[in-house]
Amino acid sequence: MKKKLLLAGLVLVLLLSYSTSLYAFSSTGLYPEVMVDRDMSVPTLIGGKDNTLLFSIRNYTKYDAKNVKVTLDFMGLSQYVTINELNGTKVIGDILEFSKEDISYDFYLSETVPSGVYLIKLTYDLKDELNDGNTTSEEIYVNVKNSLAPSSIYISNIKATPEKVIAGDKFKIGVEITNAGDVYAKNIKIDMNNFEDYKFAPVNATDIAYINRLDGKQSVWVYYDVTALDNIESALCDLMFAITYENPDSQQLSFSNPAYLKIETGKAAEQINYVPKIIIDSYSTSQEIIMAGTEFDLVIKFQNTSKTETVNNIKASLDFGADGVFIPVESSNTFYIDEIQPEGTVEKTIKLYAKTGAATQFYSINVNMNYERGKSSSTTQLQESESITVSVKQIARIQVNELYMPTEIPVNNPFGIYFSFYNLGKGTLYNLSIKIEGDGIDGTNSVYFAGNLSAGGNNYYDGSFMPMITGELNGNIVFEFEDEMGNKDSIKQPIKFMAVDYNGDGGILDPWVPEFPPVDEGVVEPQNSLLTYGIIGIGLVLVTVITIVVIKKRKNKEVE
Repeated sequence: MKKKLLLAGLVLVLLLSYSTSLYAFSSTGLYPEVMVDRDMSVPTLIGGKDNTLLFSIRNYTKYDAKNVKVTLDFMGLSQYVTINELNGTKVIGDILEFSKEDISYDFYLSETVPSGVYLIKLTYDLKDELNDGNTTSEEIYVNVKNSLAPSSIYISNIKATPEKVIAGDKFKIGVEITNAGDVYAKNIKIDMNNFEDYKFAPVNATDIAYINRLDGKQSVWVYYDVTALDNIESALCDLMFAITYENPDSQQLSFSNPAYLKIETGKAAEQINYVPKIIIDSYSTSQEIIMAGTEFDLVIKFQNTSKTETVNNIKASLDFGADGVFIPVESSNTFYIDEIQPEGTVEKTIKLYAKTGAATQFYSINVNMNYERGKSSSTTQLQESESITVSVKQIARIQVNELYMPTEIPVNNPFGIYFSFYNLGKGTLYNLSIKIEGDGIDGTNSVYFAGNLSAGGNNYYDGSFMPMITGELNGNIVFEFEDEMGNKDSIKQPIKFMAVDYNGDGGILDPWVPEFPPVDEGVVEPQNSLLTYGIIGIGLVLVTVITIVVIKKRKNKEVE
């Protein structure tokens, strides 16, 4: 009997010790668990507006959750979301047992997002009281409402100026472009295709007009300078225009839009009281790409369209608009031309400076021309106005901070790389992605899509790459993006390191396995904690009590 009681006490101690070992090392059932409060209703998000998602994260267990981090993944909504949070991650800290903490995410939801119900995912990274880590996730529904009609571009009107076209003369075709939607369109290109069929041709060897941006429910006129061929006839011209544009998410749309233009031919200049006109025959810039903050030459060729009259005392003034992006260098914004002979041309050059803060886009310059016809005894004052378009590109600048690159990296092993980066340029970087590349470097898992990064904005990169050969390797962190006009560009940040084979067997390192001290009979020793020592103490007390009872009974029996 005595031996049975002693054995029972020892078993109890072992069971209690084994239970503490389970708590220290098991990942099933004893971790604290957090999730969105069950009382939360389905959130509603509005397209085309700034939105806030508010979550109450509750700890539903009796164990404290430590170092809680929550990462929001918009999943199918990601392409419509612009968020300033770094990778959508929030650090909460500790959530005590049966308590909750609130977090919120601020973001912009695109005007183009379709209405509907979407799934988003929250991932929780946390540690328990023994500092063991655990990751869980859950998906919740959000309701998206968007009453904005998408951008819709079409030709709403077309006209010829002047109304009567004379063979051999230049005239303008005006096209009114309308956005019938509620959402703005950008980078609009209007290409007139079949003008040759109706016996006129573009003056500047181009039949394409551009519009940087057109807001919803708005219209704007674009003009084509064309020349009537000698055999032009009155006709109803069935013109075809190819139109391409982008919505706010930089998704490109294209279609063909027919338009009917009535052409009426008039009498020759010598048969009517014809007024001589000055037009811009052509223009060019000294740089194919004009960078913001640089100087360039603008060359304009003026032409007198009259076949019989000379025009005199021409003053041409350049109007740079309210933006004032261009500034004349060491000159005024005005040209003076003494005269232009019939059907003659004169070229003028002006040096301009594109302001440093100019955004990447096309800018219109209005050219206002005042001139005279006839001799000094009977002159007539006339005026004309034309518009030319010049594109400016903003210099893209990205700064990388907190980048740590060791001098040596194990070959054939993934290496994690982390850094923050900032857009120091003046314009937004669209569809920004980051990757690591270089000879002898596998960057398959290094690609990160950061979306759009506004001027002054920042983000965080967390990726990995793998050296494939030993020796000194040179690579690049490559930032690829598009500017406001949809042009692709890239910036490279060089990196250099030594790839080393530490083991001499190709460099593949054995996985790290923690070493534990030997234990008796396969029982895992518990970690030191108040709970562990408390349970062991209770077991020892029980053994002591049982031993005292046995000894006391033995003595009583001996007395008897």
